[in-house]
Amino acid sequence: MELDVLPVNHYFLYKNVIQPGEIVDIWPLIRVIRAVKSEYEIGIMRETAVLSDFIVETCRNNLREGLTDIELAAIVEAAARARGHHGFIRTRTFNQEVYWGHLISGPDAAEIAYVDGTTGGRGLSNAFPQGSGWRTIGRHEPVIVDLCAVMYGYHIDQTRTLAVGTLPDKLDKACNVALEIAHELGKMISAGVKVGDLYEKAKHMAESHHLGKHFMGYGAQRIGYCGHGIGLELDEFPVIAKGQNVILSYGMVIAVEPKFHFPGEGVVGVEDTFVVIDEGCEKLTHSSYGSDVTKR
Repeated sequence: MELDVLPVNHYFLYKNVIQPGEIVDIWPLIRVIRAVKSEYEIGIMRETAVLSDFIVETCRNNLREGLTDIELAAIVEAAARARGHHGFIRTRTFNQEVYWGHLISGPDAAEIAYVDGTTGGRGLSNAFPQGSGWRTIGRHEPVIVDLCAVMYGYHIDQTRTLAVGTLPDKLDKACNVALEIAHELGKMISAGVKVGDLYEKAKHMAESHHLGKHFMGYGAQRIGYCGHGIGLELDEFPVIAKGQNVILSYGMVIAVEPKFHFPGEGVVGVEDTFVVIDEGCEKLTHSSYGSDVTKR
């Protein structure tokens, strides 16, 4: 059984039922097998990536000053549902529920949340304090769009940073550094590469631009990864993190997400999903990276 997700009460129930049989934990094996996708699965994920691009462009086309985060999120979500989005994100890690992902403007994106990610948000109430809230979108501030697309059970992750007008210089620089990191990691991704090396490259690039303390969080709230496997669940193997010795192989699908966190100002960054192929990788997400989407 997969004991990482089996409730304790169920464990004891099954243990009593199968006596004198023994329960053996097979979750590591299951997750390793699921890390490598079949051609059938990859085909579905390519189709889901088209929906992911549609989500970003719908947000880009509807972003305007004066909307609240939740109003913009509702516009985007309605359009995505009409295109076949399941409306439910599956996560494996305990207590890491998310609703579609995060679409958050300005400093609210840098609010701390219980979810193990770079963005937080205030949400709509203390009952679910993360993601889009009641804040009104203003000019010259980052709007982080990190919404997950799901079709036929398979997830695609993509992030873009948008703004009404231009971003402040500091945030614009950080956004461009995130894009540089993403491009460099994209060139590194291939069969035989150790995922820990991807993380070290990203961390080194952030530090070389004097942005290390803002990389993937800030202070004690920094997270220890900058990418993850994805498929039937949002948080699959492998994890692009320090010291991870997993070797990339053909068919693995990973989301790479370099981001920078500025308390009181917001979060900027990008995220794209890649599949490892015979020679290097294929990038599945293709939305434009431009942040200045409107002068309205």
